[in-house]
Amino acid sequence: MIPSRLDYAIEKVLTGSKQTLSRSILTRIREHKWYVSECLGRDVGLLVAAFDYFLNIQNLPCTPKTAN
Repeated sequence: MIPSRLDYAIEKVLTGSKQTLSRSILTRIREHKWYVSECLGRDVGLLVAAFDYFLNIQNLPCTPKTAN
């Protein structure tokens, strides 16, 4: 895999206190990237895979809730 600026940023985040959880999520996103890339027959990139993973696998909301 060719390292990108996103990979560098993720690695910098992993040096924080929640390193184990972050590595677990990153591993799942990379596996999802491979799966989606295989299905589409092209490299989708880590950013697209992360968006797709959090929107479709983890079911995170598209817009944040605001406090009233």
